[in-house]
Amino acid sequence: MTTPSKHYSLLVVNAVLDLKKYIDENPLKREAVPELLLKTFVGQNMVRNAFKDIVGCTIVHYQLQKRFEMAAAVLGEGRQSIKQVAILCGYRNKIPAFSTDFKKVHKMSPREWLRIESLKKRNNGVDSLVTYNPLIIYSPAASPMPNTLYDFAKWSKRGTVFSAPEDGSEEKLRVNFNTAAKIGDEAKKKSFSPVVQTGYDKRAEGDRNNAFTSKFVFFKTPEGTYGVLLFNVAKKESYGKMYVNVSWSAQQ
Repeated sequence: MTTPSKHYSLLVVNAVLDLKKYIDENPLKREAVPELLLKTFVGQNMVRNAFKDIVGCTIVHYQLQKRFEMAAAVLGEGRQSIKQVAILCGYRNKIPAFSTDFKKVHKMSPREWLRIESLKKRNNGVDSLVTYNPLIIYSPAASPMPNTLYDFAKWSKRGTVFSAPEDGSEEKLRVNFNTAAKIGDEAKKKSFSPVVQTGYDKRAEGDRNNAFTSKFVFFKTPEGTYGVLLFNVAKKESYGKMYVNVSWSAQQ
């Protein structure tokens, strides 16, 4: 809810709140806006404009948001497939459209959302101050960007510093650096610089032109938070652009 920029009568405000409540309680109903507005018994244009001003978005956008919040909740239960949830949301034989609208709300596809939720569930046993996730970082030069979720070209620059690369593995990351204390204790032994420097790996074959394969790099943020990155592999994707697959463990 937002602070409305205009003054509305109590009748109009209550109509907006009733309409919002109806959408909240019926997120999967596919009702057109004119049909919804008939339920309010108030001037339709007035309610339409007041809804955007009071709630902060249009009725259509709010419907979409609530529908796909429900879609994500059902997917998270793990009992229905993406196709089944799409049908539940009214997208029978329109799976691509379902994925497109899901991404409008959650900024990622249903498949990507499920992968991230699966990772969260697998990490329940880890120290609550630590996160562990795999990530593929693409070059800002990649065109088209293979996955806009990981487009870091628009990230703000920060004064994060890094340690020199050293040999490592995912097993070591999970076991040796699975708590904030372990990460901090090891990171405090390192020297940091703004640039990660390493030599070209002449043992690389084919598209594994990677200087970082199985290398750890500790980092320190401007706020004094420590973390550790594991560079798994650098490869070329289908567009011929290089990407780096990274795993990390960091304090929150």
